[in-house]
Amino acid sequence: MPFAPSLNIMVDPKLIIQKAGIKPGMKIGDLGTGSHASFVFAPAEIVGVNGKVYAVDIQPSVLQGIKSKLDIWPYADRVELIWADLEKP
Repeated sequence: MPFAPSLNIMVDPKLIIQKAGIKPGMKIGDLGTGSHASFVFAPAEIVGVNGKVYAVDIQPSVLQGIKSKLDIWPYADRVELIWADLEKP
């Protein structure tokens, strides 16, 4: 489970995703995905074949690490990796 240092707590992505009300067919984005991709894999299972999860990060190495996991994961077609600097217009 990832740690949220600013809050000094452990974060349970599955609980957060459940509370967010993600449903089949939805298109969702994880902005600032990070190397754990905690909010990519679980939602991709939920959104199903008609949904999509957009994983956005500024670091190409982070996206490459996620891609290597997606290469062996059965729901990879539900995830799109996007390189972007969210702080620039």
